[in-house]
Amino acid sequence: MTTMWRGAFLVMGTTLLAATVFGDKIARESSVPVVVMTDIGQYSDDAWALGYILSDPVFDVRAIVTSTNDTTGRAKIVAKLCDAAGQYPAIGIGRWERDYVGPQYAWARDYDLSKYPGVVTTDYVNLIANTIQEYANKNEKVTILEIGPPLSLAEALVTHPQLAHEAHIVVMSGSIFKGYGDIPFAVPEFNVRYSVQASQVMYGAEWADKILCAPLDTAGTMQIHGDDYQLIVEASKSDPLARAILDVYTAWFENCPLDPFNLYCLEGNADMPPHPQQASAILFDLVAACLAKGEPYTALVGLQPMHIVVTPEGLTLPSDSPTPTCTPTTTTTSQCTTHPGNAIVATSWLNQASFTHHAALCLSNHHLC
Repeated sequence: MTTMWRGAFLVMGTTLLAATVFGDKIARESSVPVVVMTDIGQYSDDAWALGYILSDPVFDVRAIVTSTNDTTGRAKIVAKLCDAAGQYPAIGIGRWERDYVGPQYAWARDYDLSKYPGVVTTDYVNLIANTIQEYANKNEKVTILEIGPPLSLAEALVTHPQLAHEAHIVVMSGSIFKGYGDIPFAVPEFNVRYSVQASQVMYGAEWADKILCAPLDTAGTMQIHGDDYQLIVEASKSDPLARAILDVYTAWFENCPLDPFNLYCLEGNADMPPHPQQASAILFDLVAACLAKGEPYTALVGLQPMHIVVTPEGLTLPSDSPTPTCTPTTTTTSQCTTHPGNAIVATSWLNQASFTHHAALCLSNHHLC
């Protein structure tokens, strides 16, 4: 059954120019229409990434879709953040799995979704498809920002495969040469491991432009601290969105040790997150959100084209020269096609300090984005 609430739907516009890297080209656009896919609530980084997207006036946030576990609870967190930003994109509630949101839910538990001024719908697949199609009809492309396990996106791609030709895509996904904590080998990254099949659908789709990917190699070390972090703390005294980002981070910090499903904060973990007045935790998803803008961020990471294959174990294996796919045409002959690489991957940092500083400036003052 589809549920929908409708209020005043505010669309944000801007005349600023953004440089966005997709495939092998840089495109200049007056604004970047975005559909965000998120599993906000369990870890702290989704809220920072969403806060960045809502802060930077180059983005026209058209829809935000929740995925995994209690997607309605996740939608409450999204709606409360959008309220703080004074922006009301459509919210799609993804497929419900179980009664679990995560440590951040305490911050938005009492939020009434029926009072959200924008559209809230459980018809998330058509929300994704219709938003992308709306722009395709104008010969424009929406940017999909996938910062969670790609369950909702995979459903949309299965039922509407043409979407891959009609949208750009930026993802926080995978582990190429490094894993969590900058360890020097690849591991199954959470978003991929959570749903290997959905990740295989995403990487296997026939995107018109390559997937722009932020894996653990770069995203796994992104953290805001020191003077950069204090910019955001100071901004939170007067800016509602900056305050909301720190408030939801504080809720995560306080409730994470009590969450039996969150391995990051189990008692005895030597790598506990810093206090919300001192520094952020690792902000995996913020790297992807920044890369969706393009410059200056894409110039501050090492971007490497490759073909990514998702294994049954959730590893994302790179290949510079993908193996040809061969289809038998008769009992003795076959037709082979070599598919081009499917991704441009941020595998290394060129200037992480500058990347972090730019993100902190934007999070503290949208005029500085």
